[in-house]
Amino acid sequence: MVSIVPSRFAGLRIEDDDDDFARPKQKAKAGLQKQNGSGNQKQQQQQQQKKQPKPKKPKKPASAEAQSEQWNKWQEKDTEIVETHYEKDLEQALLLSKLDFEANKVKYVQSEREAKAAGKPKKSRPLSLQAFQTKVEKDTTEKEVQLQRKVEEVEYNRKFTFFEQIDRETKQIIRKEQFKEIMANRRECPIEKSPSDEDEKPEEPAAMSELDVVKAENEALKAELATLRFKYKKICSVLKSGEMKDKTDLLVEIEKLKRTQEDMSAELSALYVQLEQEKSKTSAGGGSNHHHDQKGRGDRSGGARKSVRFDASSEVQHNGKAE
Repeated sequence: MVSIVPSRFAGLRIEDDDDDFARPKQKAKAGLQKQNGSGNQKQQQQQQQKKQPKPKKPKKPASAEAQSEQWNKWQEKDTEIVETHYEKDLEQALLLSKLDFEANKVKYVQSEREAKAAGKPKKSRPLSLQAFQTKVEKDTTEKEVQLQRKVEEVEYNRKFTFFEQIDRETKQIIRKEQFKEIMANRRECPIEKSPSDEDEKPEEPAAMSELDVVKAENEALKAELATLRFKYKKICSVLKSGEMKDKTDLLVEIEKLKRTQEDMSAELSALYVQLEQEKSKTSAGGGSNHHHDQKGRGDRSGGARKSVRFDASSEVQHNGKAE
C-alpha cells in the first residue's frame, strides 16, 4: 500500500488562504471601532459645545468721529497729567531755591560784591567829557533801578505770602514757556491761508489764551523797561545830583577857563597886529628925524674935540712956564 506522507511545504502559511478567514474578522473589528469612535467623537463634541460660551454677536464698528473724540480725550488727560506733574516739580524746585537763598543770603551778597569789585579797574583812566557824562548817566540809572526794584520787592512781599509767590512765579514760567512754544511752532510751520479760512472768523478761546500769554510776558518785562525810563533826562540834572557834584563844578570851571583863554589869545593876536602896525609907522616917519639927530651930534663932537685940544696946549704952555 502506498502511504500518504505530508508534504514538507504543508507547514508553510499561505496568505491567500488566511486572508479569506481573516478579512471578515478585521472588518467586524473595524466596524466596531468606527462605531465606538463616532460615539466618542459625538460625546466630545457635545461636551465641548457645552463648555464653550456662545459666540457673541459682532458689534457694529465705531464711527470715525467717536474714535477721534476718544483719542482727543486721551490726549487731554495725558497733557493734564504731564502739566500737573511739571507744575508740582517746578514749585518744589522754586521752594528749594528760595530756601537755599534765604539760608545763604549773606554769602551770595558778599560774593556778588566781590565780583563787582574784581570787575572794576584798579587805576582810573582819564576820561573825556562825553565818556564821563555817559558813565555818570549809567551809574545814576542803575541806582534808580535798584531802588525801584527794592520798593517793588517790599510791596510784593507785603501783598503776597510765601506760597502765593511760588504759585505766581510757577504760573508765569509756564506761560512764558507756552508762549515760546507757540512762537516756535509759528516760525517752523507758517500757516497758509485759504479763501475759505479768510471768510471764517478766528476762534475766541485761542485768541484769549494768546492774550493772556502776552500779558504775562509784559508783566515779566516791566523790570527791564524800568531801565529805559530815565535815559533821556537832562545831563545838568544828572550832574548836579549825588557824589559827582564837585567834579561837575570843576568841569564847568574848566570849560569857562578854556573859553576865557581863547578870548585872551584872540585879544593878544589883535594887539600884536596893532603893535606891528605902529612899529611900521614909527620906522617910516622917524627916518628924517634920525638924520638931523646925527648932524647935531657931529657938531657937538667936533666942538668938544677942539676944546680938548685947546685945553691940552694950554696945559703944556702952563707947565713950561712953571718950570
